Amino acid sequence: MEIIKRDGNLLEALKKQIQIDKANAESARENMIFCLDTSGSMGDYLGRDGSMTKLSAVKKAFKGLVDRCNSGISAIGVVVFGTHGRLVCPLTGNYAMLLIGVSSIRESGNTNMLEGLSICLNKLDRMGLKRVILLSDGQADCDPSELIPEFKSRSIIIDTVSFGCDANDGLLTKLAVETGGTFNKYTDCQSLVNNFKLLEVRIRGLLK
Repeated sequence: MEIIKRDGNLLEALKKQIQIDKANAESARENMIFCLDTSGSMGDYLGRDGSMTKLSAVKKAFKGLVDRCNSGISAIGVVVFGTHGRLVCPLTGNYAMLLIGVSSIRESGNTNMLEGLSICLNKLDRMGLKRVILLSDGQADCDPSELIPEFKSRSIIIDTVSFGCDANDGLLTKLAVETGGTFNKYTDCQSLVNNFKLLEVRIRGLLK
Protein backbone atom coordinates (compact mmCIF):
# COMPACT_ATOMS: atom_id res chain seq x y z
CA MET A 1 0.00 0.00 0.00
CA GLU A 2 2.82 2.37 0.83
CA ILE A 3 4.49 1.71 -2.53
CA ILE A 4 1.23 2.37 -4.38
CA LYS A 5 0.71 5.59 -2.46
CA ARG A 6 4.27 6.71 -3.18
CA ASP A 7 3.89 5.91 -6.89
CA GLY A 8 0.57 7.73 -6.93
CA ASN A 9 2.17 10.83 -5.42
CA LEU A 10 4.95 10.66 -7.99
CA LEU A 11 2.43 10.40 -10.83
CA GLU A 12 0.52 13.38 -9.49
CA ALA A 13 3.74 15.40 -9.23
CA LEU A 14 4.63 14.51 -12.83
CA LYS A 15 1.18 15.60 -14.03
CA LYS A 16 1.57 18.94 -12.26
CA GLN A 17 5.03 19.43 -13.78
CA ILE A 18 3.69 18.69 -17.26
CA GLN A 19 0.98 21.33 -16.74
CA ILE A 20 3.60 23.83 -15.56
CA ASP A 21 5.84 23.08 -18.54
CA LYS A 22 2.88 23.46 -20.93
CA ALA A 23 1.94 26.81 -19.38
CA ASN A 24 5.55 28.01 -19.62
CA ALA A 25 5.72 26.95 -23.27
CA GLU A 26 2.48 28.80 -24.06
CA SER A 27 3.72 31.95 -22.31
CA ALA A 28 6.88 31.89 -24.45
CA ARG A 29 4.96 31.69 -27.73
CA GLU A 30 4.57 34.73 -29.92
CA ASN A 31 1.00 35.31 -31.08
CA MET A 32 1.07 37.85 -33.85
CA ILE A 33 -1.48 39.40 -36.18
CA PHE A 34 -0.58 41.27 -39.36
CA CYS A 35 -3.10 44.10 -39.75
CA LEU A 36 -2.89 45.19 -43.38
CA ASP A 37 -4.32 48.23 -45.14
CA THR A 38 -6.19 47.09 -48.26
CA SER A 39 -7.78 50.43 -49.20
CA GLY A 40 -8.06 51.39 -52.87
CA SER A 41 -4.72 53.23 -52.88
CA MET A 42 -2.92 49.93 -52.20
CA GLY A 43 -3.59 49.18 -55.88
CA ASP A 44 -1.32 52.04 -56.92
CA TYR A 45 2.04 51.33 -58.49
CA LEU A 46 4.96 52.58 -56.42
CA GLY A 47 8.66 52.43 -57.06
CA ARG A 48 11.40 53.21 -59.48
CA ASP A 49 10.41 50.67 -62.12
CA GLY A 50 6.65 50.71 -61.51
CA SER A 51 6.48 46.92 -61.76
CA MET A 52 4.52 46.26 -58.56
CA THR A 53 1.44 47.62 -56.89
CA LYS A 54 1.67 48.32 -53.18
CA LEU A 55 -0.51 45.33 -52.36
CA SER A 56 1.47 42.94 -54.56
CA ALA A 57 4.63 44.12 -52.77
CA VAL A 58 3.01 43.46 -49.39
CA LYS A 59 2.06 39.93 -50.47
CA LYS A 60 5.58 39.24 -51.71
CA ALA A 61 7.17 40.66 -48.55
CA PHE A 62 4.79 38.68 -46.31
CA LYS A 63 5.56 35.44 -48.15
CA GLY A 64 9.28 36.08 -47.81
CA LEU A 65 8.95 36.49 -44.06
CA VAL A 66 6.65 33.51 -43.53
CA ASP A 67 8.87 31.26 -45.67
CA ARG A 68 11.62 31.81 -43.11
CA CYS A 69 9.47 30.81 -40.16
CA ASN A 70 9.42 27.47 -38.37
CA SER A 71 5.91 26.20 -38.97
CA GLY A 72 3.95 25.69 -35.79
CA ILE A 73 6.36 27.42 -33.41
CA SER A 74 4.22 30.50 -33.10
CA ALA A 75 0.75 31.55 -34.18
CA ILE A 76 0.23 34.15 -36.89
CA GLY A 77 -3.05 35.67 -38.06
CA VAL A 78 -4.05 38.20 -40.71
CA VAL A 79 -6.60 41.03 -40.52
CA VAL A 80 -7.25 43.51 -43.32
CA PHE A 81 -9.05 46.83 -43.38
CA GLY A 82 -10.56 48.83 -46.24
CA THR A 83 -14.01 50.31 -45.79
CA HIS A 84 -14.45 47.62 -43.12
CA GLY A 85 -12.14 45.40 -41.12
CA ARG A 86 -12.07 41.68 -41.86
CA LEU A 87 -10.37 38.59 -40.42
CA VAL A 88 -8.61 36.81 -43.28
CA CYS A 89 -6.92 34.08 -41.26
CA PRO A 90 -7.22 33.35 -37.52
CA LEU A 91 -4.14 32.71 -35.40
CA THR A 92 -2.55 29.54 -36.70
CA GLY A 93 0.72 27.66 -37.00
CA ASN A 94 -0.30 26.48 -40.47
CA TYR A 95 1.68 28.91 -42.59
CA ALA A 96 0.52 27.38 -45.87
CA MET A 97 -3.02 28.39 -44.93
CA LEU A 98 -1.78 31.89 -44.14
CA LEU A 99 -0.26 32.29 -47.58
CA ILE A 100 -3.44 31.09 -49.27
CA GLY A 101 -5.43 33.66 -47.28
CA VAL A 102 -3.08 36.53 -48.09
CA SER A 103 -2.97 35.64 -51.78
CA SER A 104 -6.75 36.16 -51.94
CA ILE A 105 -6.65 39.75 -50.63
CA ARG A 106 -7.82 42.51 -52.98
CA GLU A 107 -7.61 46.30 -52.56
CA SER A 108 -10.76 48.44 -52.32
CA GLY A 109 -12.51 51.05 -50.22
CA ASN A 110 -11.35 53.44 -47.54
CA THR A 111 -8.99 53.12 -44.56
CA ASN A 112 -10.92 51.85 -41.55
CA MET A 113 -7.89 51.27 -39.35
CA LEU A 114 -10.01 51.52 -36.20
CA GLU A 115 -12.10 48.50 -37.19
CA GLY A 116 -9.04 46.51 -38.21
CA LEU A 117 -7.28 47.09 -34.90
CA SER A 118 -10.49 46.31 -32.99
CA ILE A 119 -10.58 42.88 -34.62
CA CYS A 120 -6.96 42.33 -33.63
CA LEU A 121 -7.84 43.09 -30.01
CA ASN A 122 -10.67 40.57 -30.07
CA LYS A 123 -8.50 37.83 -31.57
CA LEU A 124 -5.41 38.26 -29.37
CA ASP A 125 -7.00 36.75 -26.29
CA ARG A 126 -4.64 33.85 -25.64
CA MET A 127 -1.57 33.41 -23.46
CA GLY A 128 1.92 34.32 -24.57
CA LEU A 129 3.59 37.33 -26.13
CA LYS A 130 1.13 39.32 -28.22
CA ARG A 131 1.98 41.59 -31.11
CA VAL A 132 0.32 43.40 -34.02
CA ILE A 133 2.21 44.38 -37.17
CA LEU A 134 0.17 47.28 -38.60
CA LEU A 135 0.87 48.37 -42.18
CA SER A 136 -0.80 51.37 -43.82
CA ASP A 137 -0.23 53.66 -46.79
CA GLY A 138 -2.78 56.37 -46.01
CA GLN A 139 -4.84 58.43 -43.60
CA ALA A 140 -7.14 56.57 -41.22
CA ASP A 141 -10.86 57.35 -41.59
CA CYS A 142 -11.25 57.38 -37.79
CA ASP A 143 -8.48 57.91 -35.26
CA PRO A 144 -7.73 54.53 -33.62
CA SER A 145 -5.80 56.14 -30.76
CA GLU A 146 -8.75 55.45 -28.46
CA LEU A 147 -7.73 51.80 -28.53
CA ILE A 148 -4.24 52.43 -27.13
CA PRO A 149 -5.26 52.03 -23.44
CA GLU A 150 -6.83 48.65 -24.23
CA PHE A 151 -3.72 47.46 -26.08
CA LYS A 152 -1.56 48.57 -23.16
CA SER A 153 -3.77 46.93 -20.53
CA ARG A 154 -3.53 43.62 -22.40
CA SER A 155 0.23 44.02 -23.00
CA ILE A 156 -0.21 43.89 -26.78
CA ILE A 157 2.61 45.55 -28.72
CA ILE A 158 1.97 47.33 -32.02
CA ASP A 159 4.82 47.56 -34.53
CA THR A 160 3.85 49.92 -37.34
CA VAL A 161 4.89 50.08 -40.99
CA SER A 162 4.43 53.27 -42.98
CA PHE A 163 4.32 52.44 -46.69
CA GLY A 164 4.77 55.12 -49.33
CA CYS A 165 4.66 58.89 -48.88
CA ASP A 166 1.03 59.46 -47.88
CA ALA A 167 0.76 57.43 -44.68
CA ASN A 168 0.00 59.15 -41.38
CA ASP A 169 3.47 58.81 -39.88
CA GLY A 170 2.50 60.77 -36.77
CA LEU A 171 -0.35 58.38 -35.94
CA LEU A 172 1.68 55.28 -36.75
CA THR A 173 4.53 56.51 -34.58
CA LYS A 174 2.15 57.22 -31.70
CA LEU A 175 0.58 53.75 -31.88
CA ALA A 176 4.00 52.12 -31.84
CA VAL A 177 5.67 54.21 -29.16
CA GLU A 178 2.78 54.12 -26.70
CA THR A 179 2.45 50.33 -26.89
CA GLY A 180 6.18 49.59 -26.75
CA GLY A 181 6.58 48.82 -30.45
CA THR A 182 8.66 50.25 -33.27
CA PHE A 183 7.91 52.51 -36.24
CA ASN A 184 9.22 51.42 -39.65
CA LYS A 185 8.99 53.32 -42.95
CA TYR A 186 9.36 52.09 -46.53
CA THR A 187 8.92 54.54 -49.39
CA ASP A 188 8.71 52.15 -52.35
CA CYS A 189 7.75 48.58 -53.17
CA GLN A 190 11.26 47.23 -53.58
CA SER A 191 12.46 48.59 -50.25
CA LEU A 192 9.49 46.94 -48.54
CA VAL A 193 10.20 43.57 -50.17
CA ASN A 194 13.93 43.79 -49.45
CA ASN A 195 13.71 45.03 -45.88
CA PHE A 196 10.50 43.59 -44.46
CA LYS A 197 12.62 40.73 -43.18
CA LEU A 198 14.12 43.19 -40.68
CA LEU A 199 10.89 42.69 -38.73
CA GLU A 200 12.29 39.25 -37.92
CA VAL A 201 14.12 40.76 -34.97
CA ARG A 202 10.70 41.72 -33.56
CA ILE A 203 9.38 38.17 -33.66
CA ARG A 204 11.87 36.31 -31.49
CA GLY A 205 11.77 32.54 -31.50
CA LEU A 206 9.90 32.34 -34.77
CA LEU A 207 12.69 31.99 -37.28
CA LYS A 208 15.03 29.24 -38.35
